[in-house]
Amino acid sequence: MAKKTHLKIRMVPESNPDSKFIYYAKKPTKGEKAKDLGLNETEFAFYNILNAEVVKSLGEETFSDEVNERILSLVKKLVNQFEESSKIVGFFLKQDEIKTMQRNIKRAMIEDDFDDPDLRKIVIERFMELARVKFK
Repeated sequence: MAKKTHLKIRMVPESNPDSKFIYYAKKPTKGEKAKDLGLNETEFAFYNILNAEVVKSLGEETFSDEVNERILSLVKKLVNQFEESSKIVGFFLKQDEIKTMQRNIKRAMIEDDFDDPDLRKIVIERFMELARVKFK
């Protein structure tokens, strides 16, 4: 099945509410979404994980701009740490380096008020899985 690239939106003119006008809007690509948020492709992958887990944790589909800014800031900080740490030869084979990175994620989340232990645990696991793919 082909991937949908357009959304179907019904536009209703105020003067004629019974009208059947249909307008097709282009669906934004992942790259466009990332650019709108000021993230690169790698940061956007981590953003999606953290955003999804925060939504699950809060039990709300939407949250304040302040929370979103904290998510963006945290993602940028952690991706920079992953980029630096993954320069170490055999980073993902060294348990002490992995533990250090996990501790850094935990501390950064606590600093940015994402203090739920269950949230931290799942985010650490998912970030480490993604990092193994993105920072080989």
